[in-house]
Amino acid sequence: MLMTTSVLQIESYAIAIGQGEDDKPVCLIVSIDSLDAGGEIALSAVGAHLVDGDLVLHSEVGHLALKSLGEAFKQAVMMKLPLVVLDPVSEKEHLVPTSYSEASSNEC
Repeated sequence: MLMTTSVLQIESYAIAIGQGEDDKPVCLIVSIDSLDAGGEIALSAVGAHLVDGDLVLHSEVGHLALKSLGEAFKQAVMMKLPLVVLDPVSEKEHLVPTSYSEASSNEC
């Protein structure tokens, strides 16, 4: 029996680029309260990969795709900046490494 893994598609979310004291980008930031669903996946993600313009987060509990990532955010992923997932209720921050493939970078 072939098992397939579904990816939760998130069309609406808030994402930002965090900057250091020198105003250079240091990370991507997403708060789980901006997601319609998938907060548990985001908070337990072990990696995020740019695929066809979407940022796909991978976790033991599932996969989540932040759809249609904007150009500046794609560039941040290509710079290998990490994604910081924020939980405003518990005030926890979860750091997720990002990556991309050369095929994905051709779309940027």
